[in-house]
Amino acid sequence: MLDGGRLTPSTRTTPPAVRETAPTTGGRWVAYVPIEGDGSADPG
Repeated sequence: MLDGGRLTPSTRTTPPAVRETAPTTGGRWVAYVPIEGDGSADPG
């Protein structure tokens, strides 16, 4: 689902694709959440 979603124009709805192309406010907040919890909290 994520693979196909990020390839389609409706990627803005997917977290993985949104964080890559997050020019909007909703996209940047969604991308900042997983990145911080999976990239900052995980490795520490």
